[in-house]
Amino acid sequence: MRISKFLKSPTVKILVFIYKNKKVRYRDLGSIVESRGSLSNCLNSLLSDGLVVRQVNVEKVPVESYYLLTEKGRKIASYVEAMRTVYGLT
Repeated sequence: MRISKFLKSPTVKILVFIYKNKKVRYRDLGSIVESRGSLSNCLNSLLSDGLVVRQVNVEKVPVESYYLLTEKGRKIASYVEAMRTVYGLT
């Protein structure tokens, strides 16, 4: 895979978006990935790789959930963001 294609992938876009915004909701990510199925798959991959965690607030009605980066996710996202800057993708 070419590095430029990797840097434009939905998973990388989601990772960088969360990195820049700190805490996001599922609907916030809808503008980044066209397909809800792709969005769910990408988030599940990031969750299973330990790069993202899901935080649920059950005290609100309706229940609110947020996605945040783990420490590992922040480190990787900072490197990926630097690479995207070099390629002029930010």
